[in-house]
Amino acid sequence: MISPAPNPSPLPFFHSASVQSILPALARVQQAVGTIGKNAKNENIGNSYADLQKVTERLGEAFATEGIFMMQPPSAKMHGSYLGVDVTTIFYHLQSGEYFGSTLTMFTPKIDAHAAGSAITYGRRYAVLSCLSLATADDDGTAAVHGAPAATQPAAATPPEPREASEAAVAALQSVLDNIKGLKQELRRRIRDHFRQRTGRDKAGVNDLPLLQLLYTKAINSSLVAS
Repeated sequence: MISPAPNPSPLPFFHSASVQSILPALARVQQAVGTIGKNAKNENIGNSYADLQKVTERLGEAFATEGIFMMQPPSAKMHGSYLGVDVTTIFYHLQSGEYFGSTLTMFTPKIDAHAAGSAITYGRRYAVLSCLSLATADDDGTAAVHGAPAATQPAAATPPEPREASEAAVAALQSVLDNIKGLKQELRRRIRDHFRQRTGRDKAGVNDLPLLQLLYTKAINSSLVAS
């Protein structure tokens, strides 16, 4: 039976008591798939990217070879005035019964079926690529200003932000940044300091989305506990 937190690890993922079979299998999947090329175009902003169908097709053969079944059940709940859409990615190793998974939360200010569907689609794609550390042509996305003051020391160079970011990715990032701006000053400061410590930068891009979401969630949780 899959438990959401069977291990005491503070890391943002969960797994079965043993992972000695599934982790080598996932490593072979990662090696077999390699880089996934872009195959679709966003007509709104003219960029190209690898869509969810392309990603799942590339993974399908490798998963079949290794006997891995992937599930991505979504769920949603309100976070203040924002809709939080959770996409939980679970890799299940059929032979050993071992599993490994993680949950990615997407935030959107729009509360309707289209917004939830867009968040789920993007979340499924981004989550599986992140869990397996797979590269695509649009991993970095378009840069967005984090709003933090300039560092006293020279900041590390921001990774290149190619034009291939999907509209949903940029919207998801902006949504998280807007959420952070709505927090109390002390919580914003903590997030800014943690982000700078982890990345050496004050500017965030789409590739930083999981980190920002994690920092935001931790800030919200600490605020609820304090209250």
